[in-house]
Amino acid sequence: MQLTSGVIAAALVMAAAGVVRADGEINARTAYYKEEATRVIQPMIDARLDVADGAGELRPHALVDAITSASAASGAMPGVAFTERRYEAGARYLHSLTNHFRAGGSLRFSDEPDYTSIYIGATGVVDLAQRNTTLTISGYYGTDEMDNSGGQGDLSSVLREHMKTYIASFGVSQVLSPHIIANVTYDLNYARGFQANMYRTVTAGGVQERERVPRKRVRNAVYASVRGYIPQTKTMIAPGYRFYRDSWDVMSHTPDLRIVQQLVPGLDLHGRYRYYRQTAAEFYKDIYDSNDPAMEPYLTNDPKLDAYRSHWFTVKLDLVFAALGLKGHMGRASADVELTYIKTTSKFGNAITGQLGFSYPFDY
Repeated sequence: MQLTSGVIAAALVMAAAGVVRADGEINARTAYYKEEATRVIQPMIDARLDVADGAGELRPHALVDAITSASAASGAMPGVAFTERRYEAGARYLHSLTNHFRAGGSLRFSDEPDYTSIYIGATGVVDLAQRNTTLTISGYYGTDEMDNSGGQGDLSSVLREHMKTYIASFGVSQVLSPHIIANVTYDLNYARGFQANMYRTVTAGGVQERERVPRKRVRNAVYASVRGYIPQTKTMIAPGYRFYRDSWDVMSHTPDLRIVQQLVPGLDLHGRYRYYRQTAAEFYKDIYDSNDPAMEPYLTNDPKLDAYRSHWFTVKLDLVFAALGLKGHMGRASADVELTYIKTTSKFGNAITGQLGFSYPFDY
């Protein structure tokens, strides 16, 4: 859950001064996504638990994706809607080994009828310069197994494939003033194995061929942002920019701007605008002249690998129940509602997303 502007202000003046926290918190949330041919409903639950006498923090989570689609690329017969469910569970743990160093790990498991994924990770966090500078280093390893034995597409031969993923992430957070924090993060992602869609077909040489893409992909991404708090108006402003480039020659630019305005104590209004623009993969075509692997080693018409632009418009309301006069744990509980409209040139079409969340602190 995002911090309210008041909490952000406290964080910006270094909450190390001793802010009292509940021993635990649970967050229940439902997300909704709808585009022209696909609908996703995603209930999820997250928790935060202080353990080891406050030296450790455990964050378990679980979710379910209920995906309804009429896309043949997902295995359905043309024009026939189908629903598929994906189950995910995982946890992160971070432990304070010294006053200035924390380390931990994470585990995530995801399962759906034709795809299973497991990710493990490790993280180290170092506070420097009287906690004005924070360095974060993380590494992740993922293994994915997939098969199309339950598919109904035109190309019905059974495939059983796998993919390995290696991720390294480096981040720096710097306090620039009592009300301004800057962050820079670099992510390196290397994937090796089957990365096509088992159900997608491509027109090549006048016939339908199964999609084929390179079995290796290296992704690089840099994200920089600044968060500033204006005490006089109780406003948080956070501009950011992400640059992405990968070995398939996909390049993207993503500037965004977030504003959080306190309307009254305990009630915040969030606004966000995000612009996204990307180039097409070097081998992308709508239709290929030949299906000969010597002439066309790769075939794809995946809209995510085509050039497109999108505009994201988001509004969100956060309410802390103390604003309603509630006391104790219920007074510290909160709820939020979020709505996003996505206008895009992608073949997926425009989309809307929504979220409804409830957070409750507790002692144990």
